[in-house]
Amino acid sequence: MFLCPAASPERRFLVFADGTPPVTGENSDADLNGDGKNSLKFMKSRSGHMIIFDDTEGAEKFQIISGDGKTRFEFDIAEEIGNLTSEADVMIGAKGSLTLKAESISIQSEKSIEISGEEYKFSAKKAADITADKDLSVKGSGIALN
Repeated sequence: MFLCPAASPERRFLVFADGTPPVTGENSDADLNGDGKNSLKFMKSRSGHMIIFDDTEGAEKFQIISGDGKTRFEFDIAEEIGNLTSEADVMIGAKGSLTLKAESISIQSEKSIEISGEEYKFSAKKAADITADKDLSVKGSGIALN
């Protein structure tokens, strides 16, 4: 791999010994600098892992892609979204606390969702709904309503 410096940081680019751009299934003229804008900058490891910076105007994004292409972490600036996709399991862990904070959060599963811990607290400042298309079970040594 060679780093070819130019007069300004915006013009720097990476050249690989085999001369091939990363294959993501999304290749365009920018990948080969066919548009002359040098919008794509990337690093590729021996095992094929890639870090890609795409400065294509109106389609800017930053990607980390596994060598087998089955796991991808992407910040799509144009679409204003971050995605983590994988064909394998994904685990997010923290030694301390883990906080998810957003205007709204949606959790969806095709099979099941399980939440467990020593304590479970649920609160809502407005309405709270629990709906089950079949049976709904509530178990505890004591259940207090209101």
